[in-house]
Amino acid sequence: MNLHREDVFGQGNLQEVVKKSKNKIETNIDVIYKENLKQLYGEIIRYSSLAQQNMNEEEIKLVGRLKYASRKIIKSLKDVKELQKNINFYSRSKNEFIKNEYDSIREIIANTLREVEYIRKNHLDDIDRMSRIEALKHQLNSLDLIQNGKIDELIRNKKIDTTMATSLINDASFGLYICKRLIDITMILWIEDDVLIELGEENED
Repeated sequence: MNLHREDVFGQGNLQEVVKKSKNKIETNIDVIYKENLKQLYGEIIRYSSLAQQNMNEEEIKLVGRLKYASRKIIKSLKDVKELQKNINFYSRSKNEFIKNEYDSIREIIANTLREVEYIRKNHLDDIDRMSRIEALKHQLNSLDLIQNGKIDELIRNKKIDTTMATSLINDASFGLYICKRLIDITMILWIEDDVLIELGEENED
């Protein structure tokens, strides 16, 4: 993403932050996974499997949701790895249009992370949390470049070539999946009302 933590979770305008953050930040996703997440994920699965035999129905349901959230974190990390390659490549492109599109992907992911952190840190009720989550979902429409016609416009007006278009479609999809998983994780961890969770899942269609 080539964004510093303090920029993502700070108070600065994200669009401006992204535009200024062009330098490559060396991040080895494989090392992060192997040294930090792989063992933790394995321990979560092992502990939950052993503990479930002594749990009631509600506790088993909660553990199942936590395992589900853990899997989504792992999948999101793998998507970030794929996305990072082209972010690094196209950030150095002379084509301002493709650079702007990749900046938009970075901005939306950063905004999703900032909102998730806000929900985590602040004492909101479930309705307020769901309102912010629904607003996030609405913003994700801009990442569906085929559905919203953006990719057709860029190609038709010869602003990007077909190679760029293919990469952009794939990477916008990675960005979309990352954000959707972050939203799912937020609902699992910080929304307590099962009815609101179900309504949120229905609204994804």
